[in-house]
Amino acid sequence: VPAWVKQQANNGIPVEEGTDLFITYKYDETTKQFTQTLSIDGKEVSRQSLAVGKGTRFNTAVEVQRGFSGTIAAHSADPGFPGSLRVGRGIVASEPVTADGGKVWTVDEILIPDSKYGSARAAASPPKAS
Repeated sequence: VPAWVKQQANNGIPVEEGTDLFITYKYDETTKQFTQTLSIDGKEVSRQSLAVGKGTRFNTAVEVQRGFSGTIAAHSADPGFPGSLRVGRGIVASEPVTADGGKVWTVDEILIPDSKYGSARAAASPPKAS
């Protein structure tokens, strides 16, 4: 059974624009489980563990899953976008480029070195609300 079939759905939580979300993934060699947690403003609001084995890639996204009734601000150009990008140690990425003044950005190449779970530096805890 694919891992996505085993994921649990919980009730949605409204999140105001500008709210910091802190997502962590941790693999436990003993239990062979990944634990994913989501914290909002320093408070853990979701946790799930899955015994799916080690992964071959890493992706994460925050999505609207159901019952959308909020308002999303109009998409506008952001010429400062390149200054907001962060890459981890050892990762190399080409510079973001735009042809329309900053509304759509393209990064031609991102190189992520091989690594083992647990070798990346992890945050001890989510950032606390200020």
